[in-house]
Amino acid sequence: MNIKAVCKYELKDHKIPIIIFYCVIVGLLIMLYISTVTLMRANTISGGQFSGMEMSTAIFLFICGLNSFKGTFRFTVQNGISRKTLFISHLITTWTLAVVMAILDKIVLFIVNVIGNTNENIVYKGILELFYERRYLGNSSDLAMHLDGFLFAICMYAAVLMLGYFITNFYYKMNKGVKIGVSVGVPVGLFIVLPIVEETFTKGKIIAFLIKFLSFAFGFDNGFNPYYAIVTFIIIFAVFSVLSWILMSKSVVKD
Repeated sequence: MNIKAVCKYELKDHKIPIIIFYCVIVGLLIMLYISTVTLMRANTISGGQFSGMEMSTAIFLFICGLNSFKGTFRFTVQNGISRKTLFISHLITTWTLAVVMAILDKIVLFIVNVIGNTNENIVYKGILELFYERRYLGNSSDLAMHLDGFLFAICMYAAVLMLGYFITNFYYKMNKGVKIGVSVGVPVGLFIVLPIVEETFTKGKIIAFLIKFLSFAFGFDNGFNPYYAIVTFIIIFAVFSVLSWILMSKSVVKD
């Protein structure tokens, strides 16, 4: 089994979940459109705006990443496939899924915007328009915004897929006790210990630093430039790719 065959095997695993996901998304969009039109005709509201569908896709792909290691790893290694071949195949699969999902999102948004344009008070916006719209007002064409949004989505999807893949790799290496400790310790640290430390010792400096760092990393402090976010996503992808390879290269098949 070569890289191409492993890629086909991984992509086949995602086919049905992707179909179900978009059926749900389209169904929800139709329900939102119908309910909005109904409320508008009843003069309850004057219009509607739906934004950030790509965030739903990112969450879906993160979950896909969480479920994309164990089964494939056991199957391929037990059939004599090297870890290097599996890892290269997964990188290719990750970017393929990111591109395909970005294209499908654009198609869905295009269709719902065509339907929404039958009533000018119903607007559907992508994530780039939601967070970076002021960058493009009067300064760029719609084509440039759509191309930037497409690239933004691809890199975001690749980053969340690899993050999920790293987490499942990480958990695969742990025994039951460590898994429980990490699963309990991380949320306790974030939602209980950190607020106590912030309130008692640092006086909000940690949260302020994180907000400032994220604002810079995602371009909000630099003219709302989405290319800062794109570079950030690429760095996230690269870092978790390296960490995933380190973990995978030392993993053994478990029952």
